[in-house]
Amino acid sequence: LFLFPPILRKLLLNLMDHTDVVRDLTFAPDGSLMLVSASRDKTLRVWDLKDDGNMVKVLRGHQNWVYCSAFSPDSSILCSVGAGKSVQVAALL
Repeated sequence: LFLFPPILRKLLLNLMDHTDVVRDLTFAPDGSLMLVSASRDKTLRVWDLKDDGNMVKVLRGHQNWVYCSAFSPDSSILCSVGAGKSVQVAALL
């Protein structure tokens, strides 16, 4: 089901490196077009949409599924939460 009119439907990228269900997507608030995906495969993946969707980093550390993530206002820190009551904080330099 697409909610956008047909004129706006154009696939730009297909990001395919997770090995399980993706639970959340978060754009960096600084306008850099960095995207973070959180997955049941226990990883977060950082994608550079300005560079044809190149995956620039895989963040590991959660022992269970990763549910969601959020950036700090300046996009330098990423926090994520997963099953098992875990919260991870990563510096994205």
